[in-house]
Amino acid sequence: MSTLGELSERMARRFTDIDQVRHVALLAYATNAVSQSVVGEAGYILSTDDPGSAKFTLAVAPDWQRIRSCARPLARLSSQAAAAGVRRLVADTLAGKAAMLELARAAGFTVSGNGVDRRLLRLVKELSPKAQRRPLQRFALPAQAELHCSQGG
Repeated sequence: MSTLGELSERMARRFTDIDQVRHVALLAYATNAVSQSVVGEAGYILSTDDPGSAKFTLAVAPDWQRIRSCARPLARLSSQAAAAGVRRLVADTLAGKAAMLELARAAGFTVSGNGVDRRLLRLVKELSPKAQRRPLQRFALPAQAELHCSQGG
């Protein structure tokens, strides 16, 4: 594993070309009486190597990295992926990310080695084709804030 100094044009297009079909993104944002800010993103990109699979991402601002506030965007993403015909969500995470591993297990993901790098663990969730797409919901959170999920793009 290495660091990346800058994104190539191809990589930048891949991350920003969100068509809500092959590349889906959901934003989580917090609002209070005077402001609104993005506090997280959950998304997936359909795999070109494994039909029916998608690689998922979840990024949450440090102050919002509590399992309760992260679980809803991940559940919404799983539901939306299943409704779109995705059969499996897959991601790799660092083995030391205890909060992510706990969240993944609570959300029904299996955790195993990724087979390439011992520092990484593979997260996999088999999705039910019967899942229905749920309407967007507001999620009440502490500190007079609300967390909302909406489609990005």
